[in-house]
Amino acid sequence: NVLFGEIFMIFYRVKQFFLAIFSKMNDDDKKVVNEYLDEFEKRLFYKLDEGEQKHCVRTAFMARKICKEKSDVNIDRVIKACLLHDIGKIKGKINIVDKVFIVLKSAVLGRKLKKTSCKKINVYLNHCKIGYDLLKDHIKDGRLLFLILNHDEDIKGDVELDVIKYCDDRN
Repeated sequence: NVLFGEIFMIFYRVKQFFLAIFSKMNDDDKKVVNEYLDEFEKRLFYKLDEGEQKHCVRTAFMARKICKEKSDVNIDRVIKACLLHDIGKIKGKINIVDKVFIVLKSAVLGRKLKKTSCKKINVYLNHCKIGYDLLKDHIKDGRLLFLILNHDEDIKGDVELDVIKYCDDRN
């Protein structure tokens, strides 16, 4: 089971790498961004690397499909959270090469990686809190802020958060 898990993660990371390199925002992607984000949020969103933008949009599209089958979620909130969940990464200008380096370094160093002076690593590891801080004075929906802040945390049983984490992990 451990070997299967490691092999799965290798394929998952390879898929992420190619999606990040070759994914480009199209008109449908931009339409959903325009539909759900206001001007301030769009300015932040478009500061993300294009691969990261596309990741957020793919996450939102997948979440929309899942949420249509659930009556106990606010679809609009979940989609907006998906679009904004990685917004904190704009503070580090993390590109695909940086991400590969950080993921590999994290695999080798584990918890020790959290204690570093490298700005990009700190941004990558703390992008949830950074995104929350960027948005907290602008967004008045505390629940939306909760979803953005906690999308990488090990919290179980919150249906909206579970949907976002599931979709984020697969995109």
